[in-house]
Amino acid sequence: MVSVAISACTKQSSTAPTTAPKAGKSQNGFMEVGQVQDIEQNGRILQTLADDKKVLVVRDPNNTDTLHALNPICSHQGCPVDWKQDSQNIFCACHGSTYKTDGTVVKGPASTPLESYEIKVEGDAILVKTS
Repeated sequence: MVSVAISACTKQSSTAPTTAPKAGKSQNGFMEVGQVQDIEQNGRILQTLADDKKVLVVRDPNNTDTLHALNPICSHQGCPVDWKQDSQNIFCACHGSTYKTDGTVVKGPASTPLESYEIKVEGDAILVKTS
């Protein structure tokens, strides 16, 4: 599990998450996927990177200073997953698998956690390294 602590952020919720703007340039293997305010406004960032990898960035509901970057593809049968603000979990609509924000399985049929990525915050920029 890889997480990052951020400071001076407030917890806000959103009922209509949206996809962040296109990922920015690579810096030492890290790709900018959005801004801290994107998480605050939308509840999550869902981004496709230049190498066609996808990344889901969510805030840990138990520690709002912590962000997690995950592969948003269900480990059960490869369906897309997404953040559900109301349950504070990541959910797969295909077969009902549910994950915590750190990618661990809460409810199957998935038995393997979501792949996590290295994440860091520089200023307001959220950067993720997928390899």
